[in-house]
Amino acid sequence: MTKALSNLAAAGLVRMSGHDVLLTAEGERAASATLERHRLFERLLVEAGVDARTASAEACRMEHCLSEDSFRRLADRLAPETGAA
Repeated sequence: MTKALSNLAAAGLVRMSGHDVLLTAEGERAASATLERHRLFERLLVEAGVDARTASAEACRMEHCLSEDSFRRLADRLAPETGAA
């Protein structure tokens, strides 16, 4: 098992079953939250004129930078304009 998978397992986000890696319920919630963040940032960047490939790569980094509270406030603030939240 890789260090990253070991860390995810220790955090209770995944479990191993043979060679399979399965998300736990908490892992599903974390994955959904990360995807929501990614989609918001990607959409904002594309709407600002950034090409789709660059927007996706940069959203991938941005999704990890904000606290949950800051992200929620930003998403709520932008919801009418972007369809977020």
